[in-house]
Amino acid sequence: MRRALAALGLAAFLACAADAQTISGGGGAGGFTILAQAYPNTSITGVTTEQNVAAVPVPAGSMGPNGTLRVTLLLSMTNNANNKTAFVRFNATAGATTGGGLATTVFTSVASAQTLTIARNTGITNSQIALNTLQTPFGSGTSQATGAIDTTQPAWINIGIFPAVSTDTITLLGYTVELNQG
Repeated sequence: MRRALAALGLAAFLACAADAQTISGGGGAGGFTILAQAYPNTSITGVTTEQNVAAVPVPAGSMGPNGTLRVTLLLSMTNNANNKTAFVRFNATAGATTGGGLATTVFTSVASAQTLTIARNTGITNSQIALNTLQTPFGSGTSQATGAIDTTQPAWINIGIFPAVSTDTITLLGYTVELNQG
């Protein structure tokens, strides 16, 4: 009898509708959505001008007035005193190596680095602000970057890298681009 009641109770429990709920992650106010994550292992050597190594689309309307983009880069490079530079740009054009600069980071005397760039819409969909990339993800800086990309239209996160000396190498090992709709 007990088994029959237990089985009946279990069957009734399993037959009940369950409401799903987001604990974390996802888009909107609930968390961040990964727009792109890749490990391209793309090296630049032999040139001393910015080369676009990744272009990530930001769909039209996906970034609301209070939306946020997070861009994390993992890089390796020739460990010497010469400059190696990484750019994060927010443009209306894929592959852009000018304009829309959210962050510029120059590396010297390191073999690897990870950076975090956080860009936010400023309460409207065509104005952004970002703190210049910090090699440690939280801190303070002396410069801010501003943008005027209309996020109601398609846009792009463009990642560019280059060494200052053509015999040096800088490599984009991996990147993650995340979006909170806001």
